[in-house]
Amino acid sequence: MILCDLDNVLATNRGRDTAIGQPIHRTFVRLPPALLDIRQARVPIHVVTKKTEAEAEQILAAIGLSGWVDSVIGANRLLWATLLDGVRRCRAPSKVSKVFCTRFLSARRTGAVVMIEDRPGHLREMLDHGSIDAGILVPPIRFNGDDVVEWFDVNAALLTAFAMVVGTSVAPLRIRDDGFTEDRGMIRFPSQRPGTEGVPLVTAEQLATGQVLQRVRASPVSLLRQVRQRLDRRHS
Repeated sequence: MILCDLDNVLATNRGRDTAIGQPIHRTFVRLPPALLDIRQARVPIHVVTKKTEAEAEQILAAIGLSGWVDSVIGANRLLWATLLDGVRRCRAPSKVSKVFCTRFLSARRTGAVVMIEDRPGHLREMLDHGSIDAGILVPPIRFNGDDVVEWFDVNAALLTAFAMVVGTSVAPLRIRDDGFTEDRGMIRFPSQRPGTEGVPLVTAEQLATGQVLQRVRASPVSLLRQVRQRLDRRHS
């Protein structure tokens, strides 16, 4: 089973998290062919995100991946699971946690559970909790004006996750000697610099979807997000 974050793994706002009222960009120029291999092997892909599920589905539609994802587990469900866990521990949680995502997945699983994520803290938390068997940490996506100056190969990341799930070696996917490093179940994926080492140049125009993330109907998650943003502004 492959779990995948959304912001800065599959979609981006020019190197930042996708945001309401801002353009949605893909993190790939063409549809990753690994998706077909994963589909043919019947390995499920679930998006796990702190976006609301309505926002995530909007983004997936914009980047053309709606039909390739088996389900979306978003803040709608993760929030309540996090709050219930806080009540059980008699401790108020400070953030929505992704570690509870497995509660919303099918009980029938085969192979390893591998998460692709851009934030090491989220991966380490999920590994420590036992939510996943392994994690793939992808590097930042960075822009200089309209040019992408650092990113990663989404297709290779998906192929690596696929190989780990079905129990085959990831060695053939190592694109250079210093590419992959492993830290207690977390594989750090190598970055690429477009225009160097045979990596083609990439511009924002090539990644643009022509769509903007629209505000969805208010929910407990969005209301809490607004409250937190206002508190953060007061203390900044």
